[in-house]
This record gives sequence, structure tokens and C-alpha cells, in this order.
Amino acid sequence: MADTKVLEKEEVGVVDTIDNSTESIILYKGIKHDNVKELKSNLNRLGFGNLKVDLVFGDFTEQKVKMFQSYYGLEVTGVADLPTLDKIEELLNSPYQLHKSHDKLIPLKQKLNWIGYGNIKVTNYFGEVTDRQVKKFQKDYNLPVNGILDDLTIAKIDETLSDIYKPGNEHEVIAELKRNLNRLGFKGIKVSDSYGSFLEKRVKEFQSFYGLPVTGQANYETLNEINDILNSPLQIGKRHKDTIILKETLFTLGYGYVKNTNKFGKATEKEVKRFQRDYDLPESGIADKVTLSKIREAINFNEKVSYIQYPVTLDEALELQMNAYPQISDSVKSFSKNAEKTDVAVYLNPITFINDKKQKFQFLNLSKAQVVGQDVLNKFLDDKGNLMDLGTAFIEAGVSSNVNELFLVSLALIETNNGSSILAKGIPVNNKGEITFVKAEVNGKKRVEPGVTDETVKVVYNILGMNDNLIHNIDESAKKAFEENWDTPQKAIIGGAELVKDKFLGSYNTFYDMRWQPKTMSESGELGGVVSKDIDWASKQVSPIYNLYQELDSYHLYLDIPVYKDQPEVKYKRS
Repeated sequence: MADTKVLEKEEVGVVDTIDNSTESIILYKGIKHDNVKELKSNLNRLGFGNLKVDLVFGDFTEQKVKMFQSYYGLEVTGVADLPTLDKIEELLNSPYQLHKSHDKLIPLKQKLNWIGYGNIKVTNYFGEVTDRQVKKFQKDYNLPVNGILDDLTIAKIDETLSDIYKPGNEHEVIAELKRNLNRLGFKGIKVSDSYGSFLEKRVKEFQSFYGLPVTGQANYETLNEINDILNSPLQIGKRHKDTIILKETLFTLGYGYVKNTNKFGKATEKEVKRFQRDYDLPESGIADKVTLSKIREAINFNEKVSYIQYPVTLDEALELQMNAYPQISDSVKSFSKNAEKTDVAVYLNPITFINDKKQKFQFLNLSKAQVVGQDVLNKFLDDKGNLMDLGTAFIEAGVSSNVNELFLVSLALIETNNGSSILAKGIPVNNKGEITFVKAEVNGKKRVEPGVTDETVKVVYNILGMNDNLIHNIDESAKKAFEENWDTPQKAIIGGAELVKDKFLGSYNTFYDMRWQPKTMSESGELGGVVSKDIDWASKQVSPIYNLYQELDSYHLYLDIPVYKDQPEVKYKRS
């Protein structure tokens, strides 16, 4: 807009001379004043220039004043009135110009870099490089070349940013966007200057993943998110104090030992990528905010998987199972019938269930204790009647008997009706371990119920409902509690856990193991006494403990997944 060739030629004629002592003055064509000299100098500075800096306000000066007024939306009079002079002063005092500082310069510099006016160090200081690039941008887009980031220059930068990063466009900076997305794990993008449909797809995926508006257009928010991730200190080649914590946490989660220094090296990148792969995150190897959030979640809800190799093939195992006449329930006709081989194959194959959020609990290692903290467990038991505050007892029982304490809790909830039954409240018994009864009246009706009498010698508990015959019988449970001297809930839990281990679990660690017995098939080539012939028995067992896990604030989930000989690769997907 500024004329770079023609110099001012003022009209020859009579001019008004004004008292130079006046501090504030409106300047117009035909006057002569010291302030005219300042006006011309300022207009030159603001890109409305090539004015000869003297005291005379001539035709060329009037023309430049009109251009200035038109550009900034002022009334076009050619007179340097107060609004015009105020606007000039505002621009000259802008914080967005050479050798000044302002925090809002940071996003402005980023935008200039992203639209191809780059190599600007992104700080709040306006230096020589920024000045040079702003002037180049203004010249390229036919704006007044003054190096000041005024409102109209900023608006043009925003418009340019929007025009460049949208489908169907071509620009050299688009190639950098593609390289960055590939680097961040949104891969497969061919690097070129074109913004095609596949790039649009990847941009949408990125926006969706990081919670941005999904437009497919790489706007400021999208580019800024990319920039923030790429500048993370938690990536290869960088050092940061948080790298130490990151390494420790990954190791706790089972992601290899890495030398615990503040350097983020190749080994750390490898483990971060492995974590990202396991949790369906983009494999960038950068510990960005989403990855860190997932790591924090994982440490609270930790899943550790062990693969148990068996030397029997899946086909061989299937033949052994068919020899035991497996059954399938007919829910419509309410009876069982011999199962078809194809149905048995589905329930026998671990791959059917390993990535099912609920059914993977068939592989829960019930012999693995210390899966939850005392505070977490007590919080869960807070509204479970007489089980309240017994978290410590369940944990102690789990450790001493090698039983998952949450499995013990799930049994207790079932047997005691969430802590409300007599098994948890206390059973009065005589010296033979028989329940003593009293007459009572409830709602006008007389009945006999357990109670303390002259024959009562003690009150016992059987939180887990255990007895020698493993049947749901209160008399049997009371007698067992008396024989074992379970006269406190704590004793009942710890003692009952030993019976759970010996009589319920035995040598089996999972529901799957109990039903299908892969170890027995591998070692003896035959089946032992199966817990049930129902092919979906293991599947039916998971609901109570699965539901319990879902109510906890944190836990460790230990899974033992069987792998048969020649079985297709097992790929466990962490949830």
C-alpha cells in the first residue's frame, strides 16, 4: 500500500504559519508547523511513507493521511484530527514491535512460523528476526510495511493460517504438518505439500484423540497441541527430573528395567512405545499428557498378564474334553444336553475371552494376594453391614492363604447377603456347636429364630460360609465355626480363607483352570474330576468378582492366560 518510489512534491503557494508553542493541534493541508514534521516521520514509520520530513502539510501529505484513515477505518478527511493522531500514537506504542515484550507475542510468533514465516524463536520478546519476518509478511500481503503486529496484520495472519491448513490446499508448510503427525503416531501419511483426504482423516483422528473439535482442518488449537507434544521434555534425547518418576512407574507396571536417570534414552522410548501400543495410544514414544494420564490410571488399575505355556495342542485338548461328555445349558427348555464340538471349541479357546472386558476374569489368578490397598478395601466395605472395617482381615487372610482377597470378599458378600445375615452378625451356639433358638414375635407373628439362651456358650462367625461339605447350610457353617473357634469376624475370615484355598481352589488358580484343567491334560493326557460339565461354567462364575472390581478406586489385576501348543498368537489388549 505504501508508495516506495514517488517522493513528496508539495504545492507551491502561501501557507499558514501557526504558533509553534501550541501543544495539541489539528493538522491539515496548507499549514506549516513543527508537528507536521513529526506527523510525516510517524507516517513513514507506519508504512504510509516516502514523505519528505519538513514542516509543510501539502497535497502528498494529505493523500497519505487519507490512506492511513481509510486503512484503519477512520473518517477519511485528509485532516490529521484527534482520532487520527490518537491512532498513530496507539500504533507507535504497540507492544507488538521491535525490542518490546508481551506474552501475547508467543501465539503470534507460532502462527508466523506455521504459515511459512519461520525460524522465529517463540518467546515473549520481539527481536530482529521477528521484525524481519513480520515485514516480509506485510509486504507479501500488500499491507503497510512497518513491522508492527497491529490488529489488521494479526487478522491477516489468522486468515492466512485458516486458508493454508484446509483440505484441497497446497503449501510448503503442509509437508511439515504431515511429518509431525507421522512422528506423533498418526502414521502412513505421504509427505508432500498437498492437503488431501488422508491427511484430513489423520487430522480428525488427532483432534478426536486429544479432545479438540473434530473438523479435519488444522486450526490454531490443533497446531498448538502438536507443538506442545513435540516440545515435551519427556522424549528421546532430553533430560528432565520427571523422567525418573516415569521410569519407576513404567517398571512397576511391568515395562522393563531402564537405568533410572533423568535422561530419556532409546530404552525408555522403547518402553513408552510398548505401553502406548498395549493401551491403544498413538506410538510416538513421547510421554505426552494423554500417555501420562493413562500411566497414572494404569498404576491405579494395574493389569499384569502371565502367559502359561502348555505342551498339548488345542485340538488334542478338545478331543479330551469331548471324551468327558461336556454339556450345554438350554435356557429356553431349562435342561442340559450334550454340547457340540464346535461349541466346546469356542469356550475352550482362551482367545475367545481374553479381550472381553468381563470374561477375561475367567483368567484372574485367584491365588494371587495383595491386589488392593487397605484404605481402598475399607472404603468399599463401608456400606456392607457387618463387613465394615474388615478390610485388614481380608488382606491378611489373602496373604496367609495365598488367595485373592477380593475373591474372599466376593464370597463373603454372597454368603452373608452383603454383610446382613447371621453368618456376619454372629451365630449363637451351644457346647455341641448347634444353633440356639429363641421365640420371637415379628409383625404380630410368632416364630423361632437364632438367639442367646441359657444353653448358648458362645457366638461364632462364618463370614465365608465355609464348612467341610462346601454346601450352603447354616447348621453346617455354625458347627464348623464352633469347631474352629471363630468367635470373631477376623478369625472367621482368616480361618475360612484356608478352607477356600484347600477345598475350593485346590491346585487351580483360575476359573478357567478349574473347568478345563489344561495342566492335568498336559501332564496326564486325561481329565481329572471336573468341577462341572457345563461348557460355560467358568463364564458364569465371573460376574460377582468382576462387578466388585468395577466398584474399586484402584486395584492390581493379575491374569494367567493359557497358551496351547500351536495355538495362534495370543494378543491381550489392556482395557
